[in-house]
Amino acid sequence: MQSDELKMKAASKATTAQGSPAPADSQGQIDAAEMPPPEPYDLDTIPAACKAFFLVHGEMNAIYARGYNQPAVGIEKWHQQYSILPAFSQAERIWVVLNGTEDNLSFVTSIAADKLVRRRCRISTWGVQSVTKSKMLWEQKHSYPILSEEFRRWYDKQFEAIHDFQVFPPPSCVNKLKKWHHAWRALDSAMDWSFFLEDTSDF
Repeated sequence: MQSDELKMKAASKATTAQGSPAPADSQGQIDAAEMPPPEPYDLDTIPAACKAFFLVHGEMNAIYARGYNQPAVGIEKWHQQYSILPAFSQAERIWVVLNGTEDNLSFVTSIAADKLVRRRCRISTWGVQSVTKSKMLWEQKHSYPILSEEFRRWYDKQFEAIHDFQVFPPPSCVNKLKKWHHAWRALDSAMDWSFFLEDTSDF
């Protein structure tokens, strides 16, 4: 279980350099700051050696994405301990997608604060269900065999361009992060989905 890795890291941090136990409170409980963070939702559904997947806010959004056959993990906020988990350590690209109806501030600022994961993230405000549905439809239309890493990266870049994914800003870009407190753009539910099914067979 990947959650065991979180527990092991927390246990390691709970000892001092001299091997002494971490400080406990008056009832003998280890400080909550040293406890492992919650396991991400649907973490175990990410295939081994998966190079790209969705990172969304909360369990329900992960369920929505999985409903459209997309690899997705849900978290309430980012914890640095997550970076040791294979799904995150092996990923080249992490697609963060926001819904305009949700309070996203803690979610996006926690990701922004971790430089190593932030550099691999791209963010879109087009809505979890809209983005994951369109990707499912595109994949159904264009079921290419992945012949090379170069082709996979090209394919992912086309997907990112269509859905207006942007580079994830650092914590210093406070105003931009605050805008994502409530995502300012979402796809019209009545849009013409055929746009995402355009023929790219000549590539």
